[in-house]
Amino acid sequence: MKHFWFILFLLFIVACDNKDADDKTPVEQDVVLETLVTDLTNPWGLVFLTDGSLLITERPGQILHYDNGTVKIVGGVPDIISIGQGGMLDIVAHPNFADNKLIYFTASVGSASAFSTALFKAKFESNQLKDVKKLNEAKKNKFYMPAEWYPHKCCWMQWPYENP
Repeated sequence: MKHFWFILFLLFIVACDNKDADDKTPVEQDVVLETLVTDLTNPWGLVFLTDGSLLITERPGQILHYDNGTVKIVGGVPDIISIGQGGMLDIVAHPNFADNKLIYFTASVGSASAFSTALFKAKFESNQLKDVKKLNEAKKNKFYMPAEWYPHKCCWMQWPYENP
């Protein structure tokens, strides 16, 4: 009976062998890796803007603007709480950013004992967030819990493929 299982095992291994894997020719591409920003503190999210610059969130509570080799701290960022995995989280630009300059970002808000995730909207002009509005906060429901119960406060945003 031992031989039966051994032979069955060998047949399984042979059947799973991908014979075409060795016949594939790797495609060579010219890829250049370039470091744009150093000394970041827990970078979390980034968005490319229509002018080619970047906005980068740092979990402790900052948004950085990278433009042609220069990094500046964005002003007007609301108070957030950075604790555990919570803090300044994801960031996206509105699909019509070139015209309306709107960005959306998420961050942890509340206190060290009970915090949640909030969605914000702001206009990004002259390296400042203007007209910052909190659009939604997961609060007083099943998503709002003491930090020690559920310390993972994370999110990811993406515009739908269709027009918003």
